[in-house]
Amino acid sequence: MRRNLLFFLGLSLSSGLHADVLTLSSVVKRGLEFSPEIQKAEAEWKSNQAITDQRERALFPTLDLNATATMKDDPARLDNQNSLRQTDSSESYDASLQLVQPLFRGGLILDGIASTKLAEEISRQEWYNVRQKAVEALVSGYYTLAENERRLRVAEEHSEVLKSYADIVSRYEKIGRARRMDRLQAVVNLSLVESEKVKLKRDRIAASDELKRLLGLSEGGAPLEGQLQVSVAPSAPIDLEAAVEAALKNNPEYRSAVLKEQKQGYDNSLDFASDRPALDLRASVGYLSPDRPDWFKEDSRYYSVGLSLKVPIFSGLSSLAKRRSHIELLKAESKQVEITRLNIRQEIQAAREDLSSEYIRLNAAETAAGQGREALQLANAAYRQGTASSQDVLNAQRTRYDSEKVLIESQFSYLTALLNLRRLMGVDLEKVYAQ
Repeated sequence: MRRNLLFFLGLSLSSGLHADVLTLSSVVKRGLEFSPEIQKAEAEWKSNQAITDQRERALFPTLDLNATATMKDDPARLDNQNSLRQTDSSESYDASLQLVQPLFRGGLILDGIASTKLAEEISRQEWYNVRQKAVEALVSGYYTLAENERRLRVAEEHSEVLKSYADIVSRYEKIGRARRMDRLQAVVNLSLVESEKVKLKRDRIAASDELKRLLGLSEGGAPLEGQLQVSVAPSAPIDLEAAVEAALKNNPEYRSAVLKEQKQGYDNSLDFASDRPALDLRASVGYLSPDRPDWFKEDSRYYSVGLSLKVPIFSGLSSLAKRRSHIELLKAESKQVEITRLNIRQEIQAAREDLSSEYIRLNAAETAAGQGREALQLANAAYRQGTASSQDVLNAQRTRYDSEKVLIESQFSYLTALLNLRRLMGVDLEKVYAQ
């Protein structure tokens, strides 16, 4: 039966840190809580939410309390007889409430609200994109650690096989059934795998430290230990166009590009707001008196209600230059949307091909690994019976070890390809890997 593995994947991943057990789900959850990049993106999103609220408040009227007290002395002057005239002095006291209700500001209010709402949504998409990449990094880091542990376990198993074979060859050399060259070759092979184990342990420590960094744990000390068991369920193949359509709906990078194009249109309109008429309703009520004791008397009260209209007449032809600039800015954003769409389509197509080839490779590696184990068992039995040479055993050992390494590498390559395809399509990685 042909199996097309694209979405349905059964995973059982566990890791231990001292006495604590960390599942892949808990690793992802802890990493998301720690990630400073996510916290930064979330703060920017919340900041844009506050700016949107601020812009929406511009729809409401403003109310101001104004109070002034003025005392003025006129300078002494000569009268017609060239004599000094007495200095004149005056006082003025004014207190009023002024209400201003914007009626039309050349699109400044409504277009400004629309622009800030789009900016808020862009920041949310960027937050989501940062979160997606954080989950991808956490899952990839976990896979890397688990792959290194699997490689180390296989190397340790191979080391035991070589030790057992070296002991057998040593005994056979003593009774003349094996040559000294056979024993030396067995010892050399054992030394090589021991050297390889040292490198694998170092790689495991490096993978553990990287995962600790992503989790906000102290690096160094005892490495994290993980055990990976993978079971893959068959699924229906996914069409390229369906995958691209899903990406255009959910991929945060493409969604941000579309939103930025829409926002540019509103920003262009906002730039023209100062060149358009503005209309306000203004009302004021207060007290005006030339004497402080009479400031708040009934006959000192006044009020006014009116419309204030401002119509720009000439702006030095700057609006023409603005219009040309706006056309080019909108064109640039439109082309960026097109570029992002083409890139996503190309990346999805490559990811699907990678996933398909990795699955074929995984099936072949599983078959080869099983046959490699069987071949080694047969070679060992035949060698004890004297019907196989030492070279046959060495070849079977190497074949079995190589096939196990290829199987591990193909398993994690497949998992990584699936992770990449899911991210490109905009699938919520947290829901997939943190459940």
